[in-house]
Amino acid sequence: MIFYTFKQVFCIIFYTFILSKVRKVDLSMLFDRIKEVADERGISISELSVKMGWSEKAIYAWKTSSPSLDKVKKIADYFGISIDRLADRDEYWRDYDKNLGEEKLASIRNKTDEASEAMELFAAHIDDDLTPEEMEDVIQYLEFIRSKHKNK
Repeated sequence: MIFYTFKQVFCIIFYTFILSKVRKVDLSMLFDRIKEVADERGISISELSVKMGWSEKAIYAWKTSSPSLDKVKKIADYFGISIDRLADRDEYWRDYDKNLGEEKLASIRNKTDEASEAMELFAAHIDDDLTPEEMEDVIQYLEFIRSKHKNK
């Protein structure tokens, strides 16, 4: 069982729920960030995928589908970086500034701000002494909510 810190959980939530809900093309963003970091480290995506114990094409599939939380964490751990770095929120907003009108950009930022407030409220009501099993239950519940929104 993998134990996540509170910071990791909220970074994961931000990536998997907020970004994927705000825009459909987000799915390739994580792939692009992983590729960028892999290139910096001199490893190909196929090699990285095999080192993770997956098929050569597994990470390429993330261009069009969302990976599991465990897989994102495994990649971040391999590179010795945070999940937040893989999501690179600053890059996310820079891209939007280039490609969207101000009204659409303001709408997206508002939705993200509302989601951040919800995450802060959620965090305030979580006991600091959660066991790994209880934290796993929280993560599974959040994944369930995410899947409900995907099916709408």
